[in-house]
Amino acid sequence: MPDHLSHLTWFTIDQALRYLEQEKAIKLSEGDLLSHCEQGNCIASVNVRGRFGKSTSWIQNGESSYFQTVYGSGEAQILNPLALLDPVGPRPIAVYLSGYVTEKDELDAPTYLCEEWAIDLMPDECKVRFHRSQIDKFAESISSKPSPAPSAEKASHQLVIAALLELLLDSSRPRYNQSSVTNEIVKRHGKWSGISPSNLSKIFAASNKAAGEAEKA
Repeated sequence: MPDHLSHLTWFTIDQALRYLEQEKAIKLSEGDLLSHCEQGNCIASVNVRGRFGKSTSWIQNGESSYFQTVYGSGEAQILNPLALLDPVGPRPIAVYLSGYVTEKDELDAPTYLCEEWAIDLMPDECKVRFHRSQIDKFAESISSKPSPAPSAEKASHQLVIAALLELLLDSSRPRYNQSSVTNEIVKRHGKWSGISPSNLSKIFAASNKAAGEAEKA
């Protein structure tokens, strides 16, 4: 495949968009992809190891005390990726993250899962990345279209056909007209969905009309 993107573990935004188009036949803009990430359909990440910020809630450490000033321990999920689109000048962007943090900026410091913390990043520091496994899951989720459930009307029509076939295959069947067919089907299968005199009359009327139009064609 072009660019050998399938051999990469992490993608930049440009690489993720090319991978989706070349491998998954899904063409999106940068704004489209980040919008999906904002809604939780895909995960946009940034490496913030050693960068400090503030948790939106208190975190309890192993010594039963609490802290809010945190340091990133590596990759973190960006919760507001649309804020990175079209930044206005060289100003810091308030980026909200989710991931593991430490209380101290030390290599052996214990990590804590922080559901939301904020950090100020300059536009050139917002190096968004996507893990290929996440892009694959995202592509599968938007490509798979569940089969539509049959409508109630279609289901009742299928039951009427089944009832008619039963009458046709009955070796002892009498000579039927439309009224007697209706009565016999209701008698045998009145508990089925859509099997009622009024509904059968509507179906038969529509069927007779469709047959008449087909004969004229």
